[in-house]
Amino acid sequence: MRDLPIKDFWEEQGRKYKDNIRAVNFDPLLEELEFFFLEKIIKGGEIVCDVGCGNGRTLLQLAQAYKDSTFYGVDFAESMIEVANKRKNALGIKNVYFHRIDATSEKLKSMFEFKFDTVITKRLLINLKGKDKF
Repeated sequence: MRDLPIKDFWEEQGRKYKDNIRAVNFDPLLEELEFFFLEKIIKGGEIVCDVGCGNGRTLLQLAQAYKDSTFYGVDFAESMIEVANKRKNALGIKNVYFHRIDATSEKLKSMFEFKFDTVITKRLLINLKGKDKF
């Protein structure tokens, strides 16, 4: 693997793997275990946000399982958000929304006019450097 800046790496993952699980996780079993855990903590009727949602695989699965909940996914990689929206439209899922935004941006704090019941993130923190971790 080339030494790419983090954002470039994830953009390339999105372009290369699209909606494949490998776009967001090199370990498909771990990805399935994470979904199993998340499925147990989400309650019906919640508003959920996935910060660093990647290609949206997790949120799309959750949105299908919890049709009375609303899901928001944010990611800084445009290629990932494009894939997530294409998959959402192909599946006809209406209760999930994807936005391209950097999780460290002040804009994220002001983007939503409501509070989330649950906020999840899976591999975002390992990508943050220095002061962005706080």
